[in-house]
Amino acid sequence: MKSVNFNENIEVLYTHPNDYYDRKCVPIVKVNFKIATEIMQYRLDMKREYTKLYAAAANATKATSASTTNDTNRLHNYPILA
Repeated sequence: MKSVNFNENIEVLYTHPNDYYDRKCVPIVKVNFKIATEIMQYRLDMKREYTKLYAAAANATKATSASTTNDTNRLHNYPILA
């Protein structure tokens, strides 16, 4: 037997009206090998960039935390990069 449950807290969000921006679908393009490799390379580049920025922010946070407190567990001080 299958069942569906819904969240009891319902939040209604509104968007802009139809005439505010174009909601037409983007044309679909077949993905060939070249496009697929470009997408995969882009994802790898973004992951490297994120890792580099996260490490730099974590090191900066460690340095400031080390000078201000002697806490051994500093995981909660790491910034979340969005």
